[in-house]
Amino acid sequence: MVERRREERFTVNAPIKWENNNRVIEALTKDISYSGVFIETLAPCNLRDVINVALPIGNDLLEIEGEVRWIRQDEEGNATGMGVYFLRELSEKETQAVTLMISRSSTETLVG
Repeated sequence: MVERRREERFTVNAPIKWENNNRVIEALTKDISYSGVFIETLAPCNLRDVINVALPIGNDLLEIEGEVRWIRQDEEGNATGMGVYFLRELSEKETQAVTLMISRSSTETLVG
Protein backbone atom coordinates (compact mmCIF):
# COMPACT_ATOMS: atom_id res chain seq x y z
CA MET A 1 0.00 0.00 0.00
CA VAL A 2 1.33 3.42 -0.94
CA GLU A 3 1.59 5.82 1.99
CA ARG A 4 -0.46 8.97 1.23
CA ARG A 5 -0.66 10.58 4.65
CA ARG A 6 0.65 14.09 4.91
CA GLU A 7 0.63 14.25 8.68
CA GLU A 8 2.45 12.33 11.32
CA ARG A 9 0.33 9.81 13.15
CA PHE A 10 0.77 8.75 16.75
CA THR A 11 0.02 5.53 18.59
CA VAL A 12 -2.95 6.19 20.85
CA ASN A 13 -5.10 3.49 22.41
CA ALA A 14 -8.18 5.34 23.57
CA PRO A 15 -11.92 4.69 23.72
CA ILE A 16 -13.95 6.08 20.86
CA LYS A 17 -17.56 6.01 19.75
CA TRP A 18 -18.72 6.27 16.18
CA GLU A 19 -22.16 6.47 14.66
CA ASN A 20 -23.41 5.43 11.25
CA ASN A 21 -26.89 4.55 10.03
CA ASN A 22 -28.45 4.93 13.48
CA ARG A 23 -26.02 2.57 15.16
CA VAL A 24 -23.53 3.67 17.80
CA ILE A 25 -20.43 1.54 18.22
CA GLU A 26 -17.85 1.75 21.00
CA ALA A 27 -14.34 0.86 19.92
CA LEU A 28 -10.67 1.81 20.37
CA THR A 29 -8.35 4.04 18.43
CA LYS A 30 -4.99 2.61 17.42
CA ASP A 31 -3.50 5.79 16.08
CA ILE A 32 -4.46 9.40 15.46
CA SER A 33 -3.26 12.44 13.56
CA TYR A 34 -4.67 15.93 13.24
CA SER A 35 -6.53 14.85 10.10
CA GLY A 36 -7.82 11.39 10.95
CA VAL A 37 -7.95 8.32 13.13
CA PHE A 38 -7.69 4.54 12.83
CA ILE A 39 -10.58 2.83 14.60
CA GLU A 40 -10.14 -0.78 15.64
CA THR A 41 -13.46 -2.54 15.02
CA LEU A 42 -14.72 -5.89 13.83
CA ALA A 43 -17.64 -4.11 12.14
CA PRO A 44 -16.11 -1.49 9.86
CA CYS A 45 -18.30 0.64 7.62
CA ASN A 46 -18.06 0.71 3.85
CA LEU A 47 -15.52 2.79 1.97
CA ARG A 48 -16.61 6.43 1.61
CA ASP A 49 -19.25 6.11 4.34
CA VAL A 50 -19.53 9.28 6.42
CA ILE A 51 -19.56 8.64 10.16
CA ASN A 52 -19.75 10.75 13.30
CA VAL A 53 -16.76 10.24 15.59
CA ALA A 54 -16.80 11.05 19.32
CA LEU A 55 -13.43 10.90 21.06
CA PRO A 56 -13.19 11.70 24.78
CA ILE A 57 -10.16 13.86 25.49
CA GLY A 58 -9.82 14.70 29.17
CA ASN A 59 -13.06 16.39 30.21
CA ASP A 60 -13.86 17.35 26.62
CA LEU A 61 -15.42 15.40 23.79
CA LEU A 62 -14.10 15.80 20.26
CA GLU A 63 -17.05 15.27 17.93
CA ILE A 64 -16.27 15.36 14.24
CA GLU A 65 -17.59 13.98 10.99
CA GLY A 66 -15.25 11.72 9.07
CA GLU A 67 -15.12 9.64 5.92
CA VAL A 68 -13.97 6.01 5.82
CA ARG A 69 -10.96 6.05 3.51
CA TRP A 70 -9.68 2.52 3.96
CA ILE A 71 -10.58 -0.74 5.64
CA ARG A 72 -8.23 -3.40 6.98
CA GLN A 73 -9.59 -6.88 7.40
CA ASP A 74 -7.94 -9.50 9.58
CA GLU A 75 -4.24 -9.31 8.71
CA GLU A 76 -1.55 -11.08 10.65
CA GLY A 77 -0.32 -8.78 13.38
CA ASN A 78 -2.55 -5.85 12.41
CA ALA A 79 -5.83 -4.79 13.96
CA THR A 80 -9.03 -5.06 11.94
CA GLY A 81 -10.66 -1.68 11.48
CA MET A 82 -10.96 1.43 9.36
CA GLY A 83 -9.05 4.59 8.61
CA VAL A 84 -11.22 7.68 8.96
CA TYR A 85 -10.34 11.08 7.48
CA PHE A 86 -11.78 14.10 9.28
CA LEU A 87 -13.98 16.14 6.94
CA ARG A 88 -13.00 19.45 8.45
CA GLU A 89 -9.90 20.95 9.94
CA LEU A 90 -9.69 20.76 13.72
CA SER A 91 -10.25 23.99 15.62
CA GLU A 92 -7.41 25.36 17.72
CA LYS A 93 -9.06 23.98 20.87
CA GLU A 94 -9.52 20.54 19.27
CA THR A 95 -5.92 20.53 18.04
CA GLN A 96 -4.71 21.30 21.57
CA ALA A 97 -6.89 18.52 22.96
CA VAL A 98 -5.49 15.99 20.48
CA THR A 99 -1.96 17.16 21.31
CA LEU A 100 -2.69 16.57 24.99
CA MET A 101 -4.07 13.11 24.22
CA ILE A 102 -0.96 12.22 22.23
CA SER A 103 1.40 13.48 24.92
CA ARG A 104 -0.41 11.52 27.65
CA SER A 105 -0.70 8.31 25.65
CA SER A 106 2.66 7.70 24.07
CA THR A 107 5.73 9.27 22.60
CA GLU A 108 5.92 6.62 19.88
CA THR A 109 5.51 8.03 16.37
CA LEU A 110 4.43 5.87 13.46
CA VAL A 111 5.85 6.29 9.99
CA GLY A 112 3.65 8.44 7.83
